[in-house]
Amino acid sequence: GKLNQVKYFHNCLWVASDNSIDNELGFLVVKNGNKFQTCSNFIANNFSNAEGLHIPTKLTDDLFNISRKVFNAFIVNKAPGDPSTTNFQKNVPRLYRAHYSIQAARSAPDIAERIAFYCTALETLFSTNSAELSHQLSERTAVFLSNDPETRLEIYKNVKAAYSIRSKSVHGDVIKNTNEQLMETSKSIDEILRACFVTAISNREASQAFDSSNELLDGYMIGLIFGGRRCPAENTES
Repeated sequence: GKLNQVKYFHNCLWVASDNSIDNELGFLVVKNGNKFQTCSNFIANNFSNAEGLHIPTKLTDDLFNISRKVFNAFIVNKAPGDPSTTNFQKNVPRLYRAHYSIQAARSAPDIAERIAFYCTALETLFSTNSAELSHQLSERTAVFLSNDPETRLEIYKNVKAAYSIRSKSVHGDVIKNTNEQLMETSKSIDEILRACFVTAISNREASQAFDSSNELLDGYMIGLIFGGRRCPAENTES
């Protein structure tokens, strides 16, 4: 339980900045009469940055403050507890499920597998049906994050590129992208997801949309696509 919470908090640090901050052993000291007993345990998954590297990271107050806000928002207050079988249940909030997939992505040693988990996180946030999923996901992510047509197009292309890699990796197909292209796609989709999370925790309307049913989320996204609303990323609350 406590080790899982430490792991969740480390993953919340990702919302503030791409990093490879992690923990190793956790120790428990138990007093039994006049004696103390110590035991240790660990969680096997190991976080790395978007390129799969372990890099030094400077810890700042801003980094911790953002992470604490995320942790309290949907880990402490909305976490469903330890599921018996899976986190992908009806009672598990959308943001929590997406956060879980990001944790899996950041632990994946294979970059293509990492990109696949990132795409799963985006699907968790934006997908409400399986029709034209790649287009729907790319379009909704783009309009959620920007009102600028050129920026939207860039986001759209980046998500499409990531989803293409995802489709090949989960079906065991050969990926023809170079290592440099895979790294670049991983970095871009990592940044896009981070922007989505920052917006989701900073904008009340966006947060409520993600907490709602598929039908209400559909209506919210249609409003963004057809100009009924400004994108929340450019209208976040302080």
